[in-house]
Amino acid sequence: MIAALLALVVTTHGDYGISWDEHVQSEYGERALRYYFSGGEDKSCLQLSNLKFYGPVFEMAAALVYSETGLDKFRVRHFLSALMGVLAVAGVAVFGGMVGSRVMAFSATLCLATTPLFYGHWYINSKDVPFAAFFVWSMVYTARLLSSGGPASGGAASRGATWKNAVAAGLAMGMAAAIRPTGVVLLFGMLGTVVAYKVIVTLLRSEEKRPLVRMLAMVLIQVSLTAGVMILLWPLAHGGLSGIVAGIREGMRFSTSYPTLFDGHVVLSDRLPSIYILQYFVITTPLFAMYLMVAGLAIGALEIMKKPESNRSLMIFLLFPWFFAPIIFFVIFGANIYDKLRHFLFIIPAASLFVGLVAERLVDLFKGRRATAATVVIAAMLSFPMIEMVRLHPYQYTYFNYLVGGVEGASGRYETEYWTTSYKEAIEYINEVSAGKKVRVLLAANDFNRMCATRYARPYVEVDTTEEKYGRPVLPWKISSGDMPEQYDYYVASYRFGMSDAFPKAPVEHVVGRGGAMFTVIKGRARQALATRPQVATRPQVATRPQVATRPQVATRPPGLVPAE
Repeated sequence: MIAALLALVVTTHGDYGISWDEHVQSEYGERALRYYFSGGEDKSCLQLSNLKFYGPVFEMAAALVYSETGLDKFRVRHFLSALMGVLAVAGVAVFGGMVGSRVMAFSATLCLATTPLFYGHWYINSKDVPFAAFFVWSMVYTARLLSSGGPASGGAASRGATWKNAVAAGLAMGMAAAIRPTGVVLLFGMLGTVVAYKVIVTLLRSEEKRPLVRMLAMVLIQVSLTAGVMILLWPLAHGGLSGIVAGIREGMRFSTSYPTLFDGHVVLSDRLPSIYILQYFVITTPLFAMYLMVAGLAIGALEIMKKPESNRSLMIFLLFPWFFAPIIFFVIFGANIYDKLRHFLFIIPAASLFVGLVAERLVDLFKGRRATAATVVIAAMLSFPMIEMVRLHPYQYTYFNYLVGGVEGASGRYETEYWTTSYKEAIEYINEVSAGKKVRVLLAANDFNRMCATRYARPYVEVDTTEEKYGRPVLPWKISSGDMPEQYDYYVASYRFGMSDAFPKAPVEHVVGRGGAMFTVIKGRARQALATRPQVATRPQVATRPQVATRPQVATRPPGLVPAE
């Protein structure tokens, strides 16, 4: 399966557009490289928006590759980011094999690989996908470190409080913390919870204390290495303890709030209801996988109670804080988040492992050919979301399940294509219909996401942004209530923030969307000339949606849009 995913990444990574954050993220990586190459003299990376509160590990790696090879910057970023997604899937396969049989490992891996929300982020999310990948591997090696020595049940992975496992766990956890330093709080909290479980079970079940002391010593090494790697690869941390504390505090609370569309209402991101994360998980997870996951929670809890001292129970126990701790943290502290589940992608691998746990139990109910048949049926059901993934390509991250009517039913109620990656397809359409004639485009964008379109514009397509012309990406009604400015041939706007509502008198020439949902609209003056082209009417179900001009609740959003960190 990993080989198939790698082949998919190689062949499709060029299909994905640039996301809203990517331009500034890539610049952060380039500046961070200069910081390290200059021995800390060039501190410009600490002056770029709010990115100093995040680690530039992935951004630096990508910048180093495309600067040394001369390859296209964003194709390199998309390719390397997708490799991190594959790395996360590989980690789930290893973890599943450690816990149980090949059936569990295969089912969990298949479930994660066919979760559209997770897969769709691989190519365009250079913070949360690498963070999720290293998070998975930190859990793999933490589980090995805390397990008793000897072969694993259902696998032959090495176990025990060894130097190798302590160093590997520390490096993986440190890399995760170096990408999102706030994550160190969660990582250490989870580690402390599982260590406490191990200590309590050991004290209750055994009189031998020496293995426990050695394990605690190796955990101390893991913690120390985690902190060291995080500090080394996070420029803000080089300013001392105050920088570390300020960075983690800002990451946890995030002082800037953004208007967020949730369940048909626009809510500031620091005032979202406590159900936000759980509800998004329910409506963006394929239904069959979600049902299995719920069953997996019950089965896992029963196994822990039945034999708490076993290695298998320890690793199953680890899945619970892995999945629930971030959700509980949000409910209790009300963290400032937005953009659906993208900040919580790392909990999806844990959910997939619960799915694998149930699949293993179901197959164990049968023998011989019946077991094989059961495996095939489960695999087929878990693979069913691939149909939607193909239909949504390359916007898999916009997926919603049938509880809300798919992406079409979610449109106008929840965030769909919030990163303007569809600007690539919109500009490519204009490139084609312009046929080499010079045209001028007004793009609903600011300096951060203008690259989502300009990167793909042909030389004869001139692009201005609404922020350049009017000082704001979301135009006020008094400016945009009529027709387009005469000097422009097209207006390109995302459906998000009500940007597509501008210039209602301008006819819609083309719509970029999937599954009945509208992502980006192109308005223009050459409607009659373009109407003869078949591309304009290829998605009538999208183009006829009335929401374009009837979303006042979105159109009232304030214009101060900055990268969604």
